[in-house]
Amino acid sequence: MAYHVHCPALEEYGASTWGYTEKEALKNIREVQVIHFHQKIDLQIRF
Repeated sequence: MAYHVHCPALEEYGASTWGYTEKEALKNIREVQVIHFHQKIDLQIRF
């Protein structure tokens, strides 16, 4: 069995992931969120 999760606030960016357990799926989506926000911060610093 696998769990699929997504972040509604980042849905337009395709922020979704999965895991074999609910705990793993939630850990993975948190990583996706952190990566997304770090990319946004990096882009703002460059301009």
